[in-house]
Amino acid sequence: MNQNEVYKNRRNPNPGNKVERPEPFAAWQLFRGQNTQERQETREWQQMQSYYSKTASKLQHLVEAECDRMDYRGSMMYDEFPDRLMMEHTCRNIARQYDLENDGEDEKRAEDELLDLIGVLFYHEMFRRRSRRTRYYNILL
Repeated sequence: MNQNEVYKNRRNPNPGNKVERPEPFAAWQLFRGQNTQERQETREWQQMQSYYSKTASKLQHLVEAECDRMDYRGSMMYDEFPDRLMMEHTCRNIARQYDLENDGEDEKRAEDELLDLIGVLFYHEMFRRRSRRTRYYNILL
């Protein structure tokens, strides 16, 4: 038996069967385009973050750190309906951490406005992570 017959038998073990199994590398071709798309979205996201003000940039780093701590299987971040009170509590914790890091430097800022900005950043980061996880699991299913 020569090499071509071995290869032919591997691709179509049943000669009467007209349907051929896909090659192992063919499945990865589906992921290749989405990886480049995801990388491009990440680059654009980083570019947009570079336009943030100094305060928003500091808050964004705190929000990402908090989301990194919450990013595990079974986290409330990935619940179908996340608890609003827990999300508001998390935003208040981020505001406290921001105040500790700046030693009361931004006392002139209204606390409600700061909490609103933290909320927007936090909810958007949650949305990004939930969307990325949904895309990942939909690809694998």
